[in-house]
Amino acid sequence: MKPANGLNYYQLIELDKDGLRTILGTKTIDFTVDNNKAVSIFPNPITDLFKVQLPKNIEGNVTVSLWSTTGITIFRETKLVDRSGTISVLMPAGTETGNYLLKIEGEGINTTLKILKK
Repeated sequence: MKPANGLNYYQLIELDKDGLRTILGTKTIDFTVDNNKAVSIFPNPITDLFKVQLPKNIEGNVTVSLWSTTGITIFRETKLVDRSGTISVLMPAGTETGNYLLKIEGEGINTTLKILKK
């Protein structure tokens, strides 16, 4: 179960080995997604060429790696982030249909996203 975007409320209860329950109260955790820090891939599912929209604060070069779900590196390359915060990625010829992991690393970013090649 994933937390909802925004404030999430949790009732904390301590349960001792002897069966004694102590209610510790309700706590809130903020899981608000900051769209300025979000990364998106489009289109997804992808065919051959796709774009990655990076957070507004990411500039310069990033390293893009594509991994199979079994941990095999398909490719790894350095990309220059354009002024709009976008990078273009071309799937290598012969890449089979299936699920992959796209890892993006650079100053201020280290994230892995799921993509589907159709």
